[in-house]
Amino acid sequence: MCRGVRSCLSENINATFQIERNVLSVFRNLFHINSNVLHNIRMFIKVFVSHNYLRFLNFLSIHFSYFTVNYLPSYDLILVSLLIKPDWLVKYSPMGKVPLLIHHGEKLLESDLIMRFIDELHGEKTSLMTVCGIENFQKAAELAKKFFGPGHSILYETDLNESDVVQFYEACSELENSLKSKYFTGDQLSLADLVLFPLIDYFEVILSVIHNIELDHVHELKMSDALNEANKWPNLVNYLTTMRQESFVVNIRKSTRIKAKYASSKRAGCPNPEIQ
Repeated sequence: MCRGVRSCLSENINATFQIERNVLSVFRNLFHINSNVLHNIRMFIKVFVSHNYLRFLNFLSIHFSYFTVNYLPSYDLILVSLLIKPDWLVKYSPMGKVPLLIHHGEKLLESDLIMRFIDELHGEKTSLMTVCGIENFQKAAELAKKFFGPGHSILYETDLNESDVVQFYEACSELENSLKSKYFTGDQLSLADLVLFPLIDYFEVILSVIHNIELDHVHELKMSDALNEANKWPNLVNYLTTMRQESFVVNIRKSTRIKAKYASSKRAGCPNPEIQ
């Protein structure tokens, strides 16, 4: 991600969410979504994702894991290789983009929109957005982007840039000041956690690149570990530990070490999503 694009993220996020709200409103009205129609949508949802969505954690894969465990109706999950895109994909997504959700023939692109739409399927009583509210959801999304903007460059670019390191540490400090409870907005899991956690779950992997730590020595930090950076950001480390213990995360999460090995393979120009 170039720095010009990254610097515009915060400036554009309000406009982006306004566009998303408009798109969701149209999509929602197509199906008159409310808690009484949940049982009527079984087997009508198709979700197209890249193979790596299930291999490496992101906020759509974790969102689907949560709702599969708890509420999600039946759906077809269709894996797509973005390296060799099948010809039939164009029928569903002319630009070849995924993730893509199809419901009764209507299409919805972009991870944020898909996760928010699915969240609304269950009504306010079980909605994770209701727990945090749109403002906290936006704040969590902003923090995730501030973290992963420089973090992405550190993870995958061959040359480590000091300005990326500075911005990454600043984002960690901002997260430390925001994560003062069990979850992002208190003692209850919310949609804000599902948009934040998957990106900041790369915390130790990014630190391992900064400090040039050998891959076999990369692991999840704990507050009990001696002589590590956990003491600088205890709230952040405790939050990561809490989220990593959630059953729907455990079901799909790959270890920090595996993610570090994958990032290393990508920096070397030979990305291997099947790495063990």
